Amino acid sequence: MSTHRSAPMRAAVLAGTATLLAGGLAVLAGPVSATATIEAGDERAKAATGKPTDCKKVGADGTRYGKQFVKKEKWADPTVPVEWDQGTIASKALDILKVRDGFEVTAVIVHGGKGYNTYTPEGLGDIKPDGWLRLHAPVEKGGLAAGMDYWFLCAKKV
Repeated sequence: MSTHRSAPMRAAVLAGTATLLAGGLAVLAGPVSATATIEAGDERAKAATGKPTDCKKVGADGTRYGKQFVKKEKWADPTVPVEWDQGTIASKALDILKVRDGFEVTAVIVHGGKGYNTYTPEGLGDIKPDGWLRLHAPVEKGGLAAGMDYWFLCAKKV
C-alpha cells in the first residue's frame, strides 16, 4: 500500500468522523430556546421561570398573602385582602372574586411546573362584576396549564 493513497483516505475518514461527532453533539445539546422559554398561556399574564416567594422578587409592592400546597410554610391569610375560590392542588385555576375594602392588590403570582405567571391589575382589568377568573400557572408541553404548587398575591392597605 502506498502512502500517497492512504493519506487522502485518512483525511476523508477523519473529516467524516468529525462531521458525525459534530452532528451527534448538536443532537445531544438540542435547541437552546426550548429550555430557555416558558409560555404564560394567558394574554393577561407574564410568565417566568423560577420559584419566587415574595413580592419584592416579582417587582410588586405590598405584603404577601397566599396558599401553598406542597410545603406547609405559613403565609399571611389570603382571605384578609380578597375573596377567592378554588386554588387547591387538584385545581389548575384560581379565581379572585373580590378585593376587600381598604386593600389594593398589586400582583397575583401562580406557580406550577417550572415557572410562574404574574398577573397585575393593569393586565387583568377591572375586578367587577365577575372577578379575576381562571388565573393559572404557565402552560407545559401540550398546551395545558401546570398544576398549582402555590399562589400568592401582593396587597397593600390603602
